[in-house]
Amino acid sequence: MIPAAESALDKLFGASEGIATATNEVLIRLTDILSAENTARISESLANVHAFTDTLSTERGELQGTFQSIAGASASAERALQGAERTIAQLNETLLLVNDQLIERLPGLSEDLSSTLQQLAKLTTRADQLLAENTDAFSALGPSGLGQLGPTLQELQILLQDLSRATRRLDRDPAQYLLGGSQPEEYQP
Repeated sequence: MIPAAESALDKLFGASEGIATATNEVLIRLTDILSAENTARISESLANVHAFTDTLSTERGELQGTFQSIAGASASAERALQGAERTIAQLNETLLLVNDQLIERLPGLSEDLSSTLQQLAKLTTRADQLLAENTDAFSALGPSGLGQLGPTLQELQILLQDLSRATRRLDRDPAQYLLGGSQPEEYQP
Protein backbone atom coordinates (compact mmCIF):
# COMPACT_ATOMS: atom_id res chain seq x y z
CA MET A 1 0.00 0.00 0.00
CA ILE A 2 1.11 3.44 -0.76
CA PRO A 3 0.70 5.97 1.93
CA ALA A 4 -1.15 9.05 0.68
CA ALA A 5 -1.87 12.36 2.24
CA GLU A 6 -5.29 12.83 3.69
CA SER A 7 -7.54 14.83 1.40
CA ALA A 8 -9.61 17.83 2.36
CA LEU A 9 -12.77 15.77 1.99
CA ASP A 10 -11.44 13.12 4.35
CA LYS A 11 -10.53 15.82 6.85
CA LEU A 12 -14.02 17.33 6.60
CA PHE A 13 -15.68 13.96 7.20
CA GLY A 14 -13.35 13.27 10.13
CA ALA A 15 -14.06 16.60 11.79
CA SER A 16 -17.77 16.61 11.03
CA GLU A 17 -18.60 14.74 14.21
CA GLY A 18 -16.84 17.42 16.34
CA ILE A 19 -18.43 20.21 14.34
CA ALA A 20 -21.87 18.68 14.76
CA THR A 21 -21.35 18.31 18.53
CA ALA A 22 -20.18 21.91 18.90
CA THR A 23 -23.05 23.19 16.76
CA ASN A 24 -25.50 21.18 18.84
CA GLU A 25 -24.12 22.69 22.09
CA VAL A 26 -24.34 26.25 20.64
CA LEU A 27 -27.96 25.68 19.64
CA ILE A 28 -28.79 24.38 23.13
CA ARG A 29 -27.23 27.47 24.71
CA LEU A 30 -29.06 29.78 22.27
CA THR A 31 -32.28 28.05 23.20
CA ASP A 32 -31.55 28.71 26.89
CA ILE A 33 -30.73 32.36 26.20
CA LEU A 34 -33.85 32.85 24.11
CA SER A 35 -36.11 31.17 26.65
CA ALA A 36 -39.48 32.76 27.37
CA GLU A 37 -38.25 34.10 30.73
CA ASN A 38 -35.14 35.78 29.23
CA THR A 39 -37.13 37.11 26.29
CA ALA A 40 -39.60 38.70 28.75
CA ARG A 41 -36.75 40.29 30.70
CA ILE A 42 -35.13 41.68 27.56
CA SER A 43 -38.52 43.03 26.40
CA GLU A 44 -39.03 44.61 29.83
CA SER A 45 -35.58 46.25 29.73
CA LEU A 46 -36.24 47.59 26.24
CA ALA A 47 -39.61 48.96 27.40
CA ASN A 48 -37.90 50.71 30.34
CA VAL A 49 -35.27 52.22 28.03
CA HIS A 50 -38.04 53.39 25.70
CA ALA A 51 -40.00 54.94 28.61
CA PHE A 52 -36.86 56.67 29.88
CA THR A 53 -36.08 58.18 26.47
CA ASP A 54 -39.73 59.27 26.10
CA THR A 55 -39.58 60.96 29.50
CA LEU A 56 -36.34 62.72 28.60
CA SER A 57 -37.76 63.96 25.31
CA THR A 58 -40.98 65.28 26.93
CA GLU A 59 -39.09 66.95 29.80
CA ARG A 60 -36.31 68.37 27.64
CA GLY A 61 -37.66 71.91 28.10
CA GLU A 62 -37.75 71.52 31.87
CA LEU A 63 -34.20 70.14 31.91
CA GLN A 64 -32.99 73.05 29.79
CA GLY A 65 -34.77 75.45 32.15
CA THR A 66 -33.12 73.77 35.12
CA PHE A 67 -29.67 74.00 33.54
CA GLN A 68 -30.29 77.65 32.65
CA SER A 69 -31.37 78.35 36.24
CA ILE A 70 -28.21 76.69 37.53
CA ALA A 71 -26.10 78.80 35.14
CA GLY A 72 -27.93 81.96 36.25
CA ALA A 73 -27.45 81.12 39.93
CA SER A 74 -23.76 80.49 39.30
CA ALA A 75 -23.41 83.88 37.59
CA SER A 76 -25.27 85.58 40.47
CA ALA A 77 -23.04 83.89 43.03
CA GLU A 78 -19.96 85.03 41.11
CA ARG A 79 -21.24 88.64 41.02
CA ALA A 80 -21.99 88.50 44.75
CA LEU A 81 -18.51 87.17 45.45
CA GLN A 82 -16.95 89.96 43.39
CA GLY A 83 -19.07 92.51 45.28
CA ALA A 84 -17.95 91.02 48.59
CA GLU A 85 -14.32 91.20 47.50
CA ARG A 86 -14.75 94.89 46.55
CA THR A 87 -16.43 95.59 49.89
CA ILE A 88 -13.62 93.90 51.81
CA ALA A 89 -11.03 95.89 49.83
CA GLN A 90 -12.89 99.14 50.59
CA LEU A 91 -13.17 98.19 54.25
CA ASN A 92 -9.44 97.52 54.42
CA GLU A 93 -8.73 100.90 52.81
CA THR A 94 -11.07 102.63 55.27
CA LEU A 95 -9.47 100.90 58.26
CA LEU A 96 -6.00 101.89 57.05
CA LEU A 97 -7.18 105.50 56.61
CA VAL A 98 -8.76 105.58 60.09
CA ASN A 99 -5.64 104.02 61.57
CA ASP A 100 -3.40 106.58 59.85
CA GLN A 101 -5.62 109.48 60.99
CA LEU A 102 -5.70 108.13 64.52
CA ILE A 103 -1.93 107.80 64.59
CA GLU A 104 -1.60 111.37 63.28
CA ARG A 105 -4.08 112.94 65.72
CA LEU A 106 -3.39 110.95 68.87
CA PRO A 107 -0.10 112.63 69.85
CA GLY A 108 -1.58 116.11 69.34
CA LEU A 109 -4.70 115.19 71.27
CA SER A 110 -2.64 113.72 74.06
CA GLU A 111 -0.56 116.90 74.24
CA ASP A 112 -3.73 119.05 74.26
CA LEU A 113 -5.20 116.93 77.03
CA SER A 114 -1.97 117.12 79.05
CA SER A 115 -1.84 120.88 78.55
CA THR A 116 -5.47 121.25 79.63
CA LEU A 117 -4.89 119.16 82.72
CA GLN A 118 -1.79 121.23 83.62
CA GLN A 119 -3.75 124.46 83.19
CA LEU A 120 -6.54 123.04 85.33
CA ALA A 121 -4.01 122.11 88.02
CA LYS A 122 -2.57 125.65 87.89
CA LEU A 123 -6.08 127.09 88.06
CA THR A 124 -6.89 124.96 91.09
CA THR A 125 -3.65 125.95 92.78
CA ARG A 126 -4.32 129.60 92.00
CA ALA A 127 -7.89 129.32 93.34
CA ASP A 128 -6.57 127.74 96.55
CA GLN A 129 -4.06 130.59 96.91
CA LEU A 130 -6.74 133.23 96.32
CA LEU A 131 -9.02 131.60 98.87
CA ALA A 132 -6.19 131.38 101.39
CA GLU A 133 -5.17 135.03 100.80
CA ASN A 134 -8.70 136.36 100.95
CA THR A 135 -10.18 134.30 103.74
CA ASP A 136 -10.75 137.43 105.85
CA ALA A 137 -12.41 139.22 102.95
CA PHE A 138 -14.74 136.28 102.34
CA SER A 139 -15.65 136.16 105.99
CA ALA A 140 -16.52 139.84 105.85
CA LEU A 141 -18.80 139.37 102.87
CA GLY A 142 -21.24 137.32 104.84
CA PRO A 143 -24.06 135.25 103.49
CA SER A 144 -24.83 137.58 100.55
CA GLY A 145 -21.27 137.46 99.16
CA LEU A 146 -21.05 133.69 99.37
CA GLY A 147 -24.38 133.46 97.55
CA GLN A 148 -22.76 135.14 94.55
CA LEU A 149 -19.77 132.79 94.68
CA GLY A 150 -22.02 129.68 94.62
CA PRO A 151 -23.09 129.83 90.92
CA THR A 152 -19.48 130.36 89.85
CA LEU A 153 -18.36 127.31 91.80
CA GLN A 154 -21.23 125.26 90.32
CA GLU A 155 -20.17 126.22 86.79
CA LEU A 156 -16.60 125.25 87.64
CA GLN A 157 -17.85 121.89 88.95
CA ILE A 158 -19.86 121.26 85.73
CA LEU A 159 -16.77 122.14 83.68
CA LEU A 160 -14.69 119.62 85.64
CA GLN A 161 -17.36 116.90 85.17
CA ASP A 162 -17.49 117.54 81.39
CA LEU A 163 -13.72 117.38 81.18
CA SER A 164 -13.70 114.13 83.17
CA ARG A 165 -16.35 112.61 80.85
CA ALA A 166 -14.36 113.63 77.76
CA THR A 167 -11.23 112.04 79.23
CA ARG A 168 -13.08 108.78 79.95
CA ARG A 169 -14.51 108.68 76.40
CA LEU A 170 -11.06 109.27 74.98
CA ASP A 171 -9.59 106.46 77.09
CA ARG A 172 -12.45 104.07 76.24
CA ASP A 173 -12.45 104.52 72.41
CA PRO A 174 -9.97 107.03 71.01
CA ALA A 175 -10.98 106.40 67.38
CA GLN A 176 -14.63 107.13 67.93
CA TYR A 177 -13.82 110.18 70.06
CA LEU A 178 -11.51 111.59 67.41
CA LEU A 179 -13.54 110.71 64.34
CA GLY A 180 -16.98 111.35 65.78
CA GLY A 181 -19.94 109.11 66.47
CA SER A 182 -20.91 108.23 62.90
CA GLN A 183 -19.38 105.13 61.38
CA PRO A 184 -18.58 104.90 57.63
CA GLU A 185 -21.51 103.54 55.67
CA GLU A 186 -21.08 99.92 54.59
CA TYR A 187 -21.46 98.94 50.97
CA GLN A 188 -24.58 96.92 50.20
CA PRO A 189 -24.41 95.01 46.84
